[in-house]
Amino acid sequence: MMLNLVFSFASAYTAPVVLMSQNRQSDTDRRNAEIDHQVNLRAGQNIELLHEKLDEFHAQKLNELTQIIKEQQQALNEMKVALVTESQEVKVHLVKGSNVQTNHKFLKSASHNKLSSVEQQIDDDRKVAEELIRW
Repeated sequence: MMLNLVFSFASAYTAPVVLMSQNRQSDTDRRNAEIDHQVNLRAGQNIELLHEKLDEFHAQKLNELTQIIKEQQQALNEMKVALVTESQEVKVHLVKGSNVQTNHKFLKSASHNKLSSVEQQIDDDRKVAEELIRW
């Protein structure tokens, strides 16, 4: 009987202590959950900010590449106009002598090579820009 009384007293004494301990642990867990939630919110905001910055950077680079392509197309058009003018001048010289005619063939092939190399560069740049747009 005495042993039963001791165990009853021990359980009556420890029960409130255990309950208080559980309450404190749940309060601690709740605070930790709130802190984790705040950290996750800040991380989400930072990720959104990084996405916005990447989008701005991508748009800026795309605009720069578009501007470069436009400048190259303008330069190509200017070169075509210059080549047309040059070929018209060479035709005038063809009438004057036959020695110039061999030079004309050389100039024509050299001009054609210059033009095709510029067009190739513009095509390469256009492909790079298209790849960036797809990205």
